[in-house]
Amino acid sequence: MRAKDVAERRDIDDVGVRRMDADPPDMLGLAQPGVRPAPAGIGRFVDAVAIGHIEADFSPANNSSTLLTTINPLADLSMGMTASTNSIYVGNNVTYTLFITNQGPSTATGVVVTNPLPAGAALVSATTSSGVTNLSSGTVAFNLGSMASNATATAVVTLKLNASGTVTNIASVIYPGLDPDLSDNSASVVTTVNAAADLGVSQSVSPGSVLVSSNVTFTIVVTNKGPSAANNLVLAESLPAALSVVSVQWNGSWSQTNGVLTFTTATLASGAATTAIVVVSPTVEGVFTSSVGVSSSVADLVAGNNTGNNSVTVGANSALPVLKISRSSTNVVLSWSTNAQSFVLQFALTVSSGAQWTDMTNTPVLVGNEWRVTDPVLGNGRFYRLQQ
Repeated sequence: MRAKDVAERRDIDDVGVRRMDADPPDMLGLAQPGVRPAPAGIGRFVDAVAIGHIEADFSPANNSSTLLTTINPLADLSMGMTASTNSIYVGNNVTYTLFITNQGPSTATGVVVTNPLPAGAALVSATTSSGVTNLSSGTVAFNLGSMASNATATAVVTLKLNASGTVTNIASVIYPGLDPDLSDNSASVVTTVNAAADLGVSQSVSPGSVLVSSNVTFTIVVTNKGPSAANNLVLAESLPAALSVVSVQWNGSWSQTNGVLTFTTATLASGAATTAIVVVSPTVEGVFTSSVGVSSSVADLVAGNNTGNNSVTVGANSALPVLKISRSSTNVVLSWSTNAQSFVLQFALTVSSGAQWTDMTNTPVLVGNEWRVTDPVLGNGRFYRLQQ
């Protein structure tokens, strides 16, 4: 009689042994494997199969087989970033907020976020909603530990940007396991850093009190407290008409128009200073003020120290004649003492540098102890002086 074939059937669910269904198609007793669902968790799973027969088998050692499968964790981490501003001035702070998400399906263990400091940036602060913050070799690192599937975390980095230009801040997230999509593991933000220079100007006068025709020296010092260089620097000094320019010292170009001295230079480095020295001679008595102001093509966030002024008191010089000027109807009346020997009355249309002075042709008239000249008021008027 034909022996009944029997295939051994084993079902060991708790260790992951594959179920084999009995199927006696022939005398070989070959078992037909069933289909086992994929494991839902992670770890190590055993899949075993065995075959048997009712007749004697003298080599049972090869009647079974076992397959060990390791299921590794899989976590899709992603990174996002925002900035408190996209445009700042040199020396100011910008705050970056980092957003970390675990899109699963597994828990990610040993999650680390790194944010290298961009060139020219200084760390102000760094915090995180979970984990530990470390700073090493110019890189901020956040050790977030474990993140469950669908969990989120945030980190905040505040930097002081000390160099003008564009700064790109980049942060990345990693963990030791498998991440199926690395394209979203980094994020970056570009910040425009504008140059800024804090210019300041001061002015001194020596001496502070003089006589007519004596020399007075105005010393003007321009400083740049930075943090950036001041390009296309312009210094302007406004002088009253009674102060005639004798000499100018300046490391750059200068000119005079309508009583205003303008000094220019290509650049003044951060932390540097430059000086203008202006020597003038007062032509009449009184109190006269020189006003100065400085600017450049770079933004100046502290405008309160960009201007200055100083005054000189001028007294009469008994050794020199004093030219008195008054107006009578449509005429200008000019007078000076008769003790003025070898002085000539002159006029000019401007008192700027290089002005053309011309001797008056009007004949002086002696009135008491003064010489007087009457001149009609013409156009924009004239400037007068006594020249020896």
